[in-house]
Amino acid sequence: MHGPNLSKDDVLFITGDEVASLAKEFAIKHSYNHIIYRLDSDSLFASPVCNRIIVNQSDLVIAYWNSTSASTWHAIQTAEMLSKPIIVIDVDE
Repeated sequence: MHGPNLSKDDVLFITGDEVASLAKEFAIKHSYNHIIYRLDSDSLFASPVCNRIIVNQSDLVIAYWNSTSASTWHAIQTAEMLSKPIIVIDVDE
């Protein structure tokens, strides 16, 4: 599998624990810049706020969704609401 066709100046916006570590490893391996937004797990609104920040700063949203994650579903809805281009990859297939 090859990395996406992105300029090395592009930034990957990433959140979540396991997903963040995998995406960070990918970014480092392929010399991409990256930013990881960590959730404040004590806050009920941490995930929606973090999703909105990430989607607002993104030119393209790629969501890996397992059909159950409320946070990912919220990110998808936020991207649609903000008219951001979005690719949803169903990880259950």
